[in-house]
Amino acid sequence: MNIETSDIERCLKTVARLVEAYGDDYWATFERLEVELEERQQRLVRLRKFKRRRKLSAGELE
Repeated sequence: MNIETSDIERCLKTVARLVEAYGDDYWATFERLEVELEERQQRLVRLRKFKRRRKLSAGELE
């Protein structure tokens, strides 16, 4: 199953409402979703940085 970043963001909003309504019973779920979202975003940043460096290196060869 491929879970999209937008799915995680939507779940975070839902779980945030659950935490507000029912308290800390859902806090661990919120934190786990938040960590997953941050990890995905960091991976994208790292990939973009690498791709940018490769383009620069390829341009230097020409």
